[in-house]
Amino acid sequence: MTRLATLAAVAAILLLSGCSATGEGASSSASPSEAPSASPAPSDTPVPETQVPETHAPVGEDGFTDDILIQACLESTAGDFGTPLQPDLASASVEHNDSEHPWFVLVPGLSGGSQSFAYCTIGGTAADPTFELRGAADASMEDEVRSWVD
Repeated sequence: MTRLATLAAVAAILLLSGCSATGEGASSSASPSEAPSASPAPSDTPVPETQVPETHAPVGEDGFTDDILIQACLESTAGDFGTPLQPDLASASVEHNDSEHPWFVLVPGLSGGSQSFAYCTIGGTAADPTFELRGAADASMEDEVRSWVD
């Protein structure tokens, strides 16, 4: 199934079940290592099957929920990690900014035994998301990555 079809299916399921997300969450601890890597286009590497936690909140006009944004970010950054990210979905965060790509998504986890995170700024719609900034970084780079969005 293509990424677009997958996102549309997830959106439909969430809409029918009344599930979405609140944008609450915390980011993770720091550990030294690699610099962030930004990539210009989403990866075709499949994201390992993960259960995005269900949360409840209204769906925005763009059709995004936190669950959809987190999954889109994980899919678009899957190829940016040396080893696949084992995401800590309970600690993922979604923040809204006033910009063309208003959603900042940060998903912490482990990659190759190191604390890392996926990050994305996402715009467009749930059916056709666009990415301005996306990549993978060591947890110690979180403040720097956040400064790129502010």
